[in-house]
Amino acid sequence: MVYPSISPGPRITASLLTNMLPLAVAKNSATDRASVTSTSPDPDLQLTLEASAVYLLDGLIIVSGPVAADLRCLVAGPAGASGTWMLIAPGVASATEPDDVRPRAFSLGSVAAYGLPPTSASGFALRAYISTVSAGTASFDWSQQTSDATAVSVAAGSHLLAHRIA
Repeated sequence: MVYPSISPGPRITASLLTNMLPLAVAKNSATDRASVTSTSPDPDLQLTLEASAVYLLDGLIIVSGPVAADLRCLVAGPAGASGTWMLIAPGVASATEPDDVRPRAFSLGSVAAYGLPPTSASGFALRAYISTVSAGTASFDWSQQTSDATAVSVAAGSHLLAHRIA
């Protein structure tokens, strides 16, 4: 399915060309969260989606923090939206062996927990399928899985791209 559908004959307008571009957001600075276990939207990783549309979401989440805290996260969509999401990242119990990834799919808005590597920041690939009913915001929501005084950080360079396909 291609969006927008372009048949022979119509004028190519700026609006039509703009509708073909993906939506994009990127973090210019890190967001740190310490001693917080309730997920909330990342202030930079939010996209405004149109009503009655279907989007494929791609992203990179660069995260670091204490192994004991882990990452609790979800992908949220506008009210009434449906879909699935996944983050390719270590499971909570496999943080010492980052090769043990957890590529499971979750319903839009469902929370999942992932492990953090012990030594440095890691990049986790994010994918989602979002079908909207009403216009609104899609976001990457996150917190610590286990409360820790040392912050978990989502770093500058983390980003989301949404491609409208219907």
